[in-house]
Amino acid sequence: MAFFFRKEENYLTLIQKGDFKKAIKVIFTKLKDFPGDLTLKLKLAECYEGLKDTENAVRVYLDSADEFIKTGEKEKAFALLKKAQKIDPDNEEVNMKLNALETKKEVESFSFDIEVEKGSESKLTLKQQEIKEVLKTIFPVGENAISKIAEAFEPISLQDGETLIKEGEEGNSLFVVIEGELKVFSKDFGEEPIQVLNKGEVAGEVSFLKGVPRTATLVSEGETKVGELKGEKAKDVLTPFPELMKILEEILEKRVYLLISKMKDEKLWR
Repeated sequence: MAFFFRKEENYLTLIQKGDFKKAIKVIFTKLKDFPGDLTLKLKLAECYEGLKDTENAVRVYLDSADEFIKTGEKEKAFALLKKAQKIDPDNEEVNMKLNALETKKEVESFSFDIEVEKGSESKLTLKQQEIKEVLKTIFPVGENAISKIAEAFEPISLQDGETLIKEGEEGNSLFVVIEGELKVFSKDFGEEPIQVLNKGEVAGEVSFLKGVPRTATLVSEGETKVGELKGEKAKDVLTPFPELMKILEEILEKRVYLLISKMKDEKLWR
């Protein structure tokens, strides 16, 4: 049985690195397959903003807002137009379309994280604040969104040598390393760890995404802090942000690719 992986760079990683030109090329490629994907369009606008290309960023917001206006989703259109207005306050087309919509009071309920809700930070415990700061390096979403996601995570402290998850057991939680290290063991590779996960890395994504038993055993190396997102909470938290599921899928694909390469090197794969 053969596995084939298309080596395509992750546009979210490219954005985090500040390589906006390359990210734009990847996004345009994806838009050919998913022309109506709002997440991709928002990231495209973000890239243009990163390049200080206000004209193209505004055009993306305007075109996306027009699509929502046609379908009667005025709240979403308003939110996009406000993002355009924020970077180009004097744009006549943007201001005209904003004035043509219903009053701000009627459409203000929807937001693409234009502003942070007052008091959203105070809901987080100190440990959840730590989790939030790490999540920012993984999930490039707005301040509101990342706060809500962090609020759903539960902090876990592990002692040296303590097992977080065991290969073959059932489980659907997703984990993020907040501090310390996790050694990854697989029965196929004997007693030596096949990988070490550090701060900011995701664990448990296979069972989380595919609903299968744990595919590896994770053991703490020294004192380690982990954030846990339980499966029953994940749907409510992540459904509004489909781009985050894409990130997790890309992490999984990359790890499977690396695992197969390792198995080939050690002649465990034929």
